[in-house]
Amino acid sequence: MITSKTVILKNVRGSYLNLFEGKVTPPSTTRKWGGTLLMDKVANAADIAALQKAIAEINAEATAAKLKPTKFPLHDGALKEDKDGYGANVAYLVCNNRRAPMVIRARKVGGVFVPITDPLEAYSGAYYNAKVNLYFYDATKLQGSRGITASLEVLQFSKDGETFSHKITTDGLEEVAADVQEDDEIN
Repeated sequence: MITSKTVILKNVRGSYLNLFEGKVTPPSTTRKWGGTLLMDKVANAADIAALQKAIAEINAEATAAKLKPTKFPLHDGALKEDKDGYGANVAYLVCNNRRAPMVIRARKVGGVFVPITDPLEAYSGAYYNAKVNLYFYDATKLQGSRGITASLEVLQFSKDGETFSHKITTDGLEEVAADVQEDDEIN
């Protein structure tokens, strides 16, 4: 059996986070949670090296078992330069899970980490520490692919960051015409 590897990542940014409700992405019918973790190639060099080492070890085991992986979860951010937070100085890890990850605050209360349950508190662009599990999968009979994937197990809020692509502004809106009274009830 090919072993899985757990890696702890420090001070990474969350992107495309789907942590609380799960999402079905066709053609799959399986609900998944997760997101993408962005790592600065300099500041997170040790994290990237740990991921590369774990992926290489799993790849070696799979190849020895004559199950050569063709898909991998770690990518160069230059591939998505048009997206907020990505670029040539970033590596990113795609993480999915069939169950919701544990999402927690940085501090403990009574010796226990405090869970985050409000999606507005765990958002794309913030910084996190993450516990990910890397493992081999073989879906050649169902999807025609095999590879190494990452499962997001725990996401620990570290600090605020600028929100990605979801900036809500009133730009382009004009003041409502005078025929609407300020005390009118809006239904």
